Amino acid sequence: MYKIVGIFLALVLIAGLTGVAFAEYNDNSSSARESSHDKGPSNDNSIDDSQNYTKSDDQNKTGEESQSEYKSLNENNHDSNEEDHQADQEENKTSHENQDQEEINNENNNEKATHQEDQQTRNDLGDAIENKTVSTIVNIGEHSQETKSIDDNIDAHTDNSTNDSVSVTVDSKTESGPKVIVFNLNSTTIDVSSIKYLHITYDGQSISPAADINSVLHAKSTDNPSYAIIVTQNGAQVLVSIPHFSNHTITLSSISKAMSLVPPVPEFPLAVPVLLAGTISVIIFYRMKFIK
Repeated sequence: MYKIVGIFLALVLIAGLTGVAFAEYNDNSSSARESSHDKGPSNDNSIDDSQNYTKSDDQNKTGEESQSEYKSLNENNHDSNEEDHQADQEENKTSHENQDQEEINNENNNEKATHQEDQQTRNDLGDAIENKTVSTIVNIGEHSQETKSIDDNIDAHTDNSTNDSVSVTVDSKTESGPKVIVFNLNSTTIDVSSIKYLHITYDGQSISPAADINSVLHAKSTDNPSYAIIVTQNGAQVLVSIPHFSNHTITLSSISKAMSLVPPVPEFPLAVPVLLAGTISVIIFYRMKFIK
């Protein structure tokens, strides 16, 4: 009997100890779960905040980079515009300098080509006209041009004639050259001192002045075209050599610079004084009549 009671008590003790241990295990597990639960959301929020902060930083950084690129682009465009403007200014300056230099060269050439007329020059030019070395004469007046053919084998006609420019085209089917074309600036309004401003071109290109008048009047077919200017009592003559023939165009331009327009003389120069004297006489007559 006592043995059975002892076994029962031992079983009860074992069951109690097992229950206590199980309860402690459950408490520890529950605490661990609660700790894990509490810790989990906190870590998630921290990660979200970190991600949001990083995203905001990236956006700000991207915005700053975009502004920097835009500013850099504007600066590059400004620099490019400055460079283009400077390049245009340099080009215009160079163009003006080239034009000025061309004008200086032209004036110098004209001065080298200019000769005073003398008896020998008149004789040489007269002989050249008689033997038809001079094929064409162009008379240039104040408001008119006239082309006169000396050699019928030379076809010459005036093109694009204005008050400031005369172009003469010459050609021949039978002649090979050389020939001379003479421009007479025979207007009484010619300003010989300004003859240097004339521009003489041959097929659109400037030509060199001849060493002397004979070099023009006795040119060879192998020579380059050249010109000479003779200052006469009535104006000036421009002689241009044509060494060999095909179709050629000789142009005189800037004619207005070489001419000085003289004010026209009144047709009745005494008309105004006579009219004034008559008016005064009438006034005096009527004053004396009324005084009496």
